[in-house]
Amino acid sequence: MHRLPTAVAVAVAAALLGACGTGPRPALGADAPPTTGPPPTTTAPAGDAGRFCAAAQRLGAIEEALTEAGGDAAVAEVSLSPVLAPLLDELEHTAPPELTDAFVSWRGRNAAALEELRSTGISTTQEAELTAGLEARLDGVLAGTPGTGLVEPDVVATGYGVDRAALDAAAGRFSARTAPYAGFARRFDEAVRLDQWTLRALEATFPCVARLAGASA
Repeated sequence: MHRLPTAVAVAVAAALLGACGTGPRPALGADAPPTTGPPPTTTAPAGDAGRFCAAAQRLGAIEEALTEAGGDAAVAEVSLSPVLAPLLDELEHTAPPELTDAFVSWRGRNAAALEELRSTGISTTQEAELTAGLEARLDGVLAGTPGTGLVEPDVVATGYGVDRAALDAAAGRFSARTAPYAGFARRFDEAVRLDQWTLRALEATFPCVARLAGASA
């Protein structure tokens, strides 16, 4: 029988071993990217930091007022809905993408509150006056003006022509349509809670994101 020369046989054997995948292999994970550490950031975050942070400051004051309202939170939400509507729209459209969904969710909830407010028979003029009045009160709260409260249901009812019984009924319907504010607020806080790497990446451009999420940052 004809035999291959030794050098040729060795070369053929090496080629066969390589084709079968039994030859030397690189160390497992040698070319794999690292699995820990912050993700690379190559571009500035999307959104409008100046407008977003200004709106977030106003939202923070409203959140505090709604929390303090306690059992009257539904009345407060319905009363504040015309102020929240443009504010949440501003936040949604200026937020970094990581936070947008949280404001979309709140905007849907607020739409229900505004619908119930308008069911009281409030006129367009009255709604505009209510909105302007509450915006002025919000400015006072942010400025630290002594004795300024954001929303008091009796003031809303008597100062802007909204029937108090109708306002209470609207708040009742709103409560039947939505979860209590306290539960919603917890879910909102979870939605704006960012992991440490995302938070660090955003803070350079959006310095207010840590305050928005509170202690969760």
